[in-house]
Amino acid sequence: MSEHGEWYSDIAEAMTGRMLAYLQAGALSRSARFEDDLRGALENRGFVVHRVDWATAARDGWERALPPAADLGPGNVVLLWHPETVANLRDFEDILRQSRPKGQAAIASGARLIVVSTRPKRFFPEPDGSSIVADCSRLRPISIDASRLRSMHADLEPAAAERIISFASGTVALTEYYLQLEFADLSGNEKRRQAGQFLRTTLLQAVDELGTGILALLNHLVLECDVLDMPQEDLAEHQIAALESACLLRVNDFDGTAHLFAEPWRAEVKDCLGTVLRSVVSPPAEWEVLARKMFTFERTVRKMVMEILLEVHGEDWRKVLGERGAKAFGLARNDTNVSAASLDEMYTPLDWFLLEDLLDLAAELATAHGSVRGVRAGEWARLKVQVVPIRNRVAHVRLPLETDAATVRSALLNLDARMRAFERDRLRDPANVEATPESVGPGATGIG
Repeated sequence: MSEHGEWYSDIAEAMTGRMLAYLQAGALSRSARFEDDLRGALENRGFVVHRVDWATAARDGWERALPPAADLGPGNVVLLWHPETVANLRDFEDILRQSRPKGQAAIASGARLIVVSTRPKRFFPEPDGSSIVADCSRLRPISIDASRLRSMHADLEPAAAERIISFASGTVALTEYYLQLEFADLSGNEKRRQAGQFLRTTLLQAVDELGTGILALLNHLVLECDVLDMPQEDLAEHQIAALESACLLRVNDFDGTAHLFAEPWRAEVKDCLGTVLRSVVSPPAEWEVLARKMFTFERTVRKMVMEILLEVHGEDWRKVLGERGAKAFGLARNDTNVSAASLDEMYTPLDWFLLEDLLDLAAELATAHGSVRGVRAGEWARLKVQVVPIRNRVAHVRLPLETDAATVRSALLNLDARMRAFERDRLRDPANVEATPESVGPGATGIG
């Protein structure tokens, strides 16, 4: 049994009332002997603990990985250990899907299951038919206070306990390390050096474990907007859950404010966030989906604008492009070996328009002519506000926000609906009906 099962006594207590739970054990929540300490806390509550590796289940199947239901029953806890270790396998969704029947059988026997991962729950996909991960309720993060710390270490002075908890912000990893330093035979400077080094290493790991979706959110809020405190409703529930479980966010229950990063190490986390973001070199799946949607959106807008330019201005359409056309011609000449000597000789100058310039042109044309294929000036202005920042994230291969793909999908659906309605209205208007052979006979021309 672990000497410090007390670190996770909250988890053990919570499991007395649950059958299936998810523990996001991020770097700030893990003690130096995490598995031993978690087992110790559960055993102190009278549980018999089993560990099942997801890697074993991926290799041998759940039938072999999980103990038979007959060997489990009430009083048993199964730790389903680190699903993220196999998340990159091609058949990972199948592994997730297959986890459910066997896991439910274990629960039916009376056993309790804890999925233990360094990643947020939303890191894992939810396959058709659900999975044992999707079924889990969340275990809240452990928070250590000064009185609890003193109960674990009776000879710790009250002032020292308060100081440790203040610097560690109640996190297990930092509290444990600072407690060790408190009794270490080291100079004050050396203690501060080691504490700072451990803090940075732990924070780098904690941020890296969040996954690209939450990283993109933090990049936007913290590094772009310099927002660290915000109303709780500004964040989605799963975002709060991921950051809170990683010990990187605290919600004030009195005023509903969400506070990112503990005050003692806010500056350090911001720097770690920048470091982790710079290390991301593989595109997340959502970026590839978003890039395809942005391609369709931008080229759809070009097509719509081109159609009204030709319809209204005929072969002179390039002349109304003005300074934007000159800018596009300059970009083309700088980026390619274009043979055109002037804008008048360019076949596709709109291909060189920045998206904001293209949408501004669409708004101007809509103002002058009522709409561009059914889309009015105000809608073009709204699309500029919504989509241009997303396009820039794609163009500069930055991590997309979780809402980006949905925003572009909605914009495309809106354009399609407007164009369809516009075409229906044109067909209903007799003035727009093309002349048929019957309508151009002798009577139609007025010649008797």
